[in-house]
Amino acid sequence: MAYESNHPLFKSLSDEQEKEFREGARENYIPMTKINPVWHPVYREECNKINDEELRIEVDNLKKVVE
Repeated sequence: MAYESNHPLFKSLSDEQEKEFREGARENYIPMTKINPVWHPVYREECNKINDEELRIEVDNLKKVVE
């Protein structure tokens, strides 16, 4: 699962580092807020996953209201 970077500004990550970056995003990122393009791609990817999860929850809640 290690992340291999093709970009000079972002380092490649071992499996453990990738896990830590994803956990860091889960602990620190506030859903639906701006994702800074300077953040590491793995961190940004996890932020996007968080936003997707948040949107799914919102859609499910709206479906319940409509029913």
